[in-house]
Amino acid sequence: MGDTFAVTYPCYLPMGDGESYLTIHSEGDHCLPLLTDKPNVEDFFRHRFPNRSNIDVRTLTIPVREVLIDVLKQFEAKRQAGEHDISHIAFDPAGQPIVARTTIAEFVEYVETEGG
Repeated sequence: MGDTFAVTYPCYLPMGDGESYLTIHSEGDHCLPLLTDKPNVEDFFRHRFPNRSNIDVRTLTIPVREVLIDVLKQFEAKRQAGEHDISHIAFDPAGQPIVARTTIAEFVEYVETEGG
């Protein structure tokens, strides 16, 4: 993974109503999108809501590596406890049916060991 993706900060997780995250599906995997910059945030929301002229763009801003690790570990713990079925993280998806992705657990390990 180190050869193909570098985490940049801040990065963003798109939010829906309340405290819910916006998710995508790619080749059968339920994914949490990780957006690496503001233009990717805008692209994601524009593709997600193509028929809306006013889009409420909401994200959880991840300022540093430690926060990303903490948020994703909590997210993975909730999946293991049966609170949701989102098992993967997708990198900068914007309207593409097949996106680069890995399991959340593998990505946390990568960020922890590679310093992502």
